[in-house]
Amino acid sequence: MKKLLFISLCLPMVFSSCQKCKECIPSKAYQNIEVFIGYEEVSIGWQFPNGSWVDPWDVELNPCAIEIFETQEVYESSSIPNPRI
Repeated sequence: MKKLLFISLCLPMVFSSCQKCKECIPSKAYQNIEVFIGYEEVSIGWQFPNGSWVDPWDVELNPCAIEIFETQEVYESSSIPNPRI
């Protein structure tokens, strides 16, 4: 009878969680780094040859509009183990 009582008292503890799984690995153990990958051409708008900007919704109505691109740097972020800890 004591074994059954002991098992019935311990059974909820087996299936419960301490909710500390997220805290097991301290955030200081990893450091975030960004690695430069390259450049990417990104469209920033449409412009007439005279320099005035065109509303993107009106581009189909204005066949002489030119799409303007801007070069942006592309980075990839990742976490690596911190060797100092």
